[in-house]
Amino acid sequence: MIYCDNVGVTYLSHNPVFHTRMKHIAVDFAYFRDQVHTHQVHVTHTHACDQLADTFTKPFPKSAFIRCRSKLDVVAPYLT
Repeated sequence: MIYCDNVGVTYLSHNPVFHTRMKHIAVDFAYFRDQVHTHQVHVTHTHACDQLADTFTKPFPKSAFIRCRSKLDVVAPYLT
């Protein structure tokens, strides 16, 4: 299961026709699309605020960081 916050990529992974602007990634994307077609990979859209990988790559306000941290099942250490 791949969660993607880019709607265009989600649609392209299921679309069997390449668009003219995508020629530079044709080989890699053809393999990926075959994996989607054979149901070995499933691409689903997730809203950008629910993209947990962003926790490791982008600065967040404290409230958003805490929300994502809890979804990752990580807890803050107790302060003594």
